Amino acid sequence: MHDRASPDGVYMIEDMHSSHWPDYGGSRRGPGTFIECAEAKIDGLNGKHVVEEF
Repeated sequence: MHDRASPDGVYMIEDMHSSHWPDYGGSRRGPGTFIECAEAKIDGLNGKHVVEEF
């Protein structure tokens, strides 16, 4: 483990546009993509602070 990352920390990756590209196994709102995984983690951390306005 790198000495700058906490064992229980979160490591985020930039330049994720290819997660939506079919050539790389991605899709928009596709299950199992890194984008969907990251979004689920963010929603889990912050979802209680969101007020639905639909």
